[in-house]
Amino acid sequence: MMHLRRLISALIATVALGASLPLVLAQPAANSINALPPALRAAVMSGNSQAITQAINTLSGGDNSRRGALAAQVVAAAEQMLATNPQGAIQVATAAVNIVQSTPVQTGAPVQTQSVITAAARIFVSPAVAQSAPSQASALAAATLQVALATSSPSVQASVASSAVTLAERIVQTNPAAAVQLASQAVQAVATTQVSQGAPVQTLEVATAAAR
Repeated sequence: MMHLRRLISALIATVALGASLPLVLAQPAANSINALPPALRAAVMSGNSQAITQAINTLSGGDNSRRGALAAQVVAAAEQMLATNPQGAIQVATAAVNIVQSTPVQTGAPVQTQSVITAAARIFVSPAVAQSAPSQASALAAATLQVALATSSPSVQASVASSAVTLAERIVQTNPAAAVQLASQAVQAVATTQVSQGAPVQTLEVATAAAR
């Protein structure tokens, strides 16, 4: 805890003045689920992560770019489920993030990887998800942060970290241990010079929220 407080203080003291570029996030199409290939649609509707992964791997034929594109379609479908089935949405989003955790997918489909993690962040930070599945939301946030750190975009890294620390605030009463761990991961994610200088406003938001 003391290490986290020192890191937060250092971030607040050293973050550069300025504004980060806004991160424009695509919204899911209304027919995201129906647009999926039949086998993948069935797997998504089942909410079974293993079935989703297997369907993506089969449909991609070993093409990492295709795997990334399918993962992006899956997480868009998860967003479509969010309003009516938040627990299902978190399970489906987790499967999509698991796909882009693969380094070959990150390399072969960088744009789709960023699309997956920004959409996953919108899902795990949702109040409905935090309330109905706080442990799964925390796990998804940690996994999404890990992928974000592998990208070369400070704005994406800071945006995901900001969502993670917001989730930590929402679950601190029900799961304080997970909240503290997640807040620590979020602060560490924005502690690099690249992120603190490339996205100073969001970095300061993360540090300030974590301090609370």
